[in-house]
Amino acid sequence: MRLGGSNTRFEPRLSFSFYRPNPTRHIPAESRLQKLSPTAICNSYWLGCKIVLVPVFMSIHPTIQQWQSSRHEIGIMEFGSSADALNRFPHPIPRGYTPIGRVEAELLCIEDATGEILEFEHEVADRICCRCAASQEQFIEALRILEDYFAGCAESDGRTDDEAAGLDAIARAAETAGGSQYAPTYHSLVGY
Repeated sequence: MRLGGSNTRFEPRLSFSFYRPNPTRHIPAESRLQKLSPTAICNSYWLGCKIVLVPVFMSIHPTIQQWQSSRHEIGIMEFGSSADALNRFPHPIPRGYTPIGRVEAELLCIEDATGEILEFEHEVADRICCRCAASQEQFIEALRILEDYFAGCAESDGRTDDEAAGLDAIARAAETAGGSQYAPTYHSLVGY
């Protein structure tokens, strides 16, 4: 099951809670003693149930998969297979994160529960040093802004020294990624 364009897949699980919507209402004993199948519980006015969606795994966006297979580079960021990224990283990472590449020595990951893109610090185990984007789609769009900026720099020698153009690209990329809390990633990629 997918929700709202999210790349997280969810598995429905039943979670039962006991409640009595109207404590003054008389409930016949035979209703309380009925065989408690899931259908009976859900239809009962004595017991209620709710469906809880539990994340099963994070799927990787097709664009990021393509970047991984081609070892695509954007500035100091390099995409690669999850296994390769883990082999080159000095620490094990906590469960619930999917590696997708590296940013210099840092490990670039997707947080499975939220879909947020982040970097793990290479010097300190389990330390998140930078948050990159709120979702994979926003991350891709932010990186496309930087690719356009870097392409412009390659075409014009003067643009690499144009701090205003670099700061503008950083601001647009951070906003696209989900807000100013993601700006440090793009500052490190551009160098301003």
